[in-house]
Amino acid sequence: MTAADDPTYTKAIEKWRAERLKEINGEDGWTTLVGLYWLNEGQNKFGSDPSNEIVLPRSSAPKFAGSMRLDHGVVTLEAKPDTGITSDGNAASTLVLQSDDDGKPTVLKLGSLKLFVIKRGNKLGLRVKDKRNPARSRFAGSITSLSI
Repeated sequence: MTAADDPTYTKAIEKWRAERLKEINGEDGWTTLVGLYWLNEGQNKFGSDPSNEIVLPRSSAPKFAGSMRLDHGVVTLEAKPDTGITSDGNAASTLVLQSDDDGKPTVLKLGSLKLFVIKRGNKLGLRVKDKRNPARSRFAGSITSLSI
């Protein structure tokens, strides 16, 4: 009898696949990823207008939502007050953002978008996820079904 013939093994594999699919395609999974923008020292404007350094999906963000100011390793949100950006359920206009290197990053929400700072080596970036990303609805459970 091989491992593939063992019903316990088969159930374990099926459980792992279901959990992995949920991890990949859940509301915070990899199929929601729509952008990663490395921050430059100083002001990094963000919004849906292509002239911004950080260009968000047109259907999810105003043309200009604000900026992420990077000052010697510290990232500060400077948002327009009427954008609807929140952090922990509260309106956010000016806020120092924690990165994933600090443990739990500060998560900003703007409509269907989630934005948070990541640190890789000496670089800080803004990762953007959208739970309404079309790639998420097209995902059929295998990497070959995902066209980004």
